[in-house]
Amino acid sequence: MTEQESIAVIKEMISRTRTNFKEQSFFYLLWGWLVVASLCTEALLYNQNIEYHWVVWPIMSIIGGVWSSLYGRRMGKRAGYNTHMDRVMMFVWVGMIVYLVLVLLNTPKYGFTTAFMLLGGIYGLGTFISGGILKFKPLIYGGVASFLLVLIAAIYPDVVSSFNRAMLFLAASIVFSYLIPGYMLKNSK
Repeated sequence: MTEQESIAVIKEMISRTRTNFKEQSFFYLLWGWLVVASLCTEALLYNQNIEYHWVVWPIMSIIGGVWSSLYGRRMGKRAGYNTHMDRVMMFVWVGMIVYLVLVLLNTPKYGFTTAFMLLGGIYGLGTFISGGILKFKPLIYGGVASFLLVLIAAIYPDVVSSFNRAMLFLAASIVFSYLIPGYMLKNSK
């Protein structure tokens, strides 16, 4: 294989991954809206002093997981192939989800400020890496926006010291890292 043929194969892989990933804007939008809905619902329930306000998260996670699985299977059957870049992206996001669950399980132990910084950071990291791999700048910028929100929380911890403020910062992180890039990806050519 010549150098030009190797480059052509790599470009084709990236092009296929971009096409696959554009179609996967569904996942950014689904999870973005599920997380925003969860944040809003939990904040309302928390303000009403409901003891089990946190139950919103497992319910929304189950709904999102089932919906994502069904949609992902249908997409896989339709595409009929997986590129190396598809596998890389899968491992990035599966690793992110495992980390996210670990943080959520330990949130009561570490508090809202720490949880916000860990969650906002992982939201940003997933989109930043994905944007870099796909050369899609809105995902990179969304990741950077999440990092900046985490930096603000690190410098001024009082900004996210209450539950409601942490929820607002987390919602902003999701809007910048998932929803805005998700819609831009969906509408890209």
